[in-house]
Amino acid sequence: MTNRPPLQRKHTRTTEENRNSGLDEGARISLDGQDYEVRAGDLSGLHAARLRREAGYSFNRLLELLAEDSDLDVIATLVWLSRIVRGEDVTLESVLESIGYAQLMDDGFTVEQIQHPEELADDDPEG
Repeated sequence: MTNRPPLQRKHTRTTEENRNSGLDEGARISLDGQDYEVRAGDLSGLHAARLRREAGYSFNRLLELLAEDSDLDVIATLVWLSRIVRGEDVTLESVLESIGYAQLMDDGFTVEQIQHPEELADDDPEG
């Protein structure tokens, strides 16, 4: 008998925390008094495929675009994805048609990146 380590990957608390951290990443937007939020853990393979087919990019790229250049199309894509994750039968095109610059300027919308709570605690000056 040999003393080889098992082939199965050992799951540690850190492994679980890293997995949960990735699932908690996402974005939230408040628009017209309504919050639209999507986290990685909310998405199924069908949601991811539909996002790529309709918008032309992945969920990770959507988050990058929201941080870099939150223009109308990117904001509308987040709203659309949030709505389909909630089970609404809505098209990206209909959401794109419903959001305009005037609406955004009147509403004072905010886009917020969502991170794992432990990552936020690292920025806490008291922590």
